[in-house]
Amino acid sequence: GLNQTRLGNAMGIDRSTVVAVIDRLEARGLVQRAPAPTDRRSYALGLSDQGAALLHRARSLVEEHERRIARDLSPAEQKQLNALLSRLSR
Repeated sequence: GLNQTRLGNAMGIDRSTVVAVIDRLEARGLVQRAPAPTDRRSYALGLSDQGAALLHRARSLVEEHERRIARDLSPAEQKQLNALLSRLSR
């Protein structure tokens, strides 16, 4: 239900880029646009069933990858690594 403007703001990208990305995702059947219930000038975005399945698969692959690269770290070291990576991403 998020609109394109709010999505762009959350991602730190301009509206025209968001529109182009959503156009491509919609063409692939991964997202759906519906008129926003509170503003007929904008669209509410949502994942299609195919998009939700792809997101689920991607999350599984990321989790598997993270487990694999951190398998030799203790839980405390994993926590420290996550904290350090979070600081770098700011």
